[in-house]
Amino acid sequence: MLSIDLDGGNRLELRASGRIDGEDMRDALDRLVDLADPLDHATCLAEIGALDLPEGGAALAKLARSPKLIALAGTLDRVAVVTDEDVVARAARDHAGTLGEFDLRAFGRHEHDRARAWLTGTDNLV
Repeated sequence: MLSIDLDGGNRLELRASGRIDGEDMRDALDRLVDLADPLDHATCLAEIGALDLPEGGAALAKLARSPKLIALAGTLDRVAVVTDEDVVARAARDHAGTLGEFDLRAFGRHEHDRARAWLTGTDNLV
């Protein structure tokens, strides 16, 4: 499952879990690009559950949209990854500076409120 929504005017919310096939990836990324297109500055809350290996079509869908996704990364100020999956949290921390100019933080599954506060800058996290 992969879904994308816009909340609060400039916060993209992504939810991913289970197996993601090519059609799911294509539809979600097209929605992401459409929602983000009019935004100059945005934040993203990514809730990542247990993921199965994606199907080959999912990787192709992502690759085909990579120029638009790279442009989208330029509009992001902060990305909060909420997960209890150690691999996802570690990848988020390891690649924080390589994915774009935005700040990226990983939060535990029960830290939604803390992640949202960090995205809006109303927290005390450095």
